[in-house]
Amino acid sequence: MFQADSITATRRVRRALSFWRIAAILALAISFVSILVSNTHTGTGIRSFSSHIARVRIDGLITGDTKTLKLLASVAKSSKVKAVIIRINSPGGTTVGSEAIYEAIRTIAKDKPVVAVMDSVAASGGYITALAADHIVARGNTITGSIGVIFQWAEVDELLGKLGVRVQTIKSGPLKAEPDMFSPLKPDVKKVTEEMIRDSFDWFMSLVEKRRKLKHDVVVRLADGRVYTGRQA
Repeated sequence: MFQADSITATRRVRRALSFWRIAAILALAISFVSILVSNTHTGTGIRSFSSHIARVRIDGLITGDTKTLKLLASVAKSSKVKAVIIRINSPGGTTVGSEAIYEAIRTIAKDKPVVAVMDSVAASGGYITALAADHIVARGNTITGSIGVIFQWAEVDELLGKLGVRVQTIKSGPLKAEPDMFSPLKPDVKKVTEEMIRDSFDWFMSLVEKRRKLKHDVVVRLADGRVYTGRQA
C-alpha cells in the first residue's frame, strides 16, 4: 500500500512538473511574440506586424544624429505606421541638426499625420522640430520659442599674453579660420559672421512664418530670441 501511494505521488509530481514546464515554454513564446508585435520603436527599425501609431522621442541636444534620422526614415517608409507622435524635450541644438530633423519629419508628414507633443522644453531647435508637425500640443508651462541663432567663441589672446604665449598663424586668406579665438575680432570678420548668422536666422523665421501661418512682421516681432510659455505661444 505504501509503495502504491509512493508511485502515485511520484506520478503527480511528474505531471505537475510537466505542466509548469509547458506553461513556462508558452509564457516565453507569448513574450517573444509580444516583443515582435510591439509598437515600440527601437534602434533604427520598426518592430511591428500590425498597424499602429508610432511614437518618436527627440531629447536633449539636437544634432541630427544618424540613429535618429534612420529611425525617422524607417517610420516614413513603414506601411504599418499610420500616424506619428513626436515627443520633444530639447532646448535646441545645431542649425544643421535641426534642419535635418525638420526635413525628416516633413517627409513623414507627406503621407501620415504628425503631431508634436512638447514636454518641459521645446525651444530653438526643439521648436523647429515641432514646426515640422501638422499639429502642436504643449502644456501651459512648457518653455518654447527662442527663435534665433547664436554663434559664440572665447577670445583668449590677452590671457595667453599674460602667460607669455603667442600663437603664430599662416593662412591662405584673411577670413580663413575666422573668427579666431587667438586674436581680437576684426571688423571684416564680424561682418561676414553676422551675414552668416542672418542667413540662418532668416531661414528659421521663414519656417515660423510658413508653418504657423503668421505674417512676416509678426514673426519679426516675436523672433527677438525670448522664450515663451505654452500659454503665451
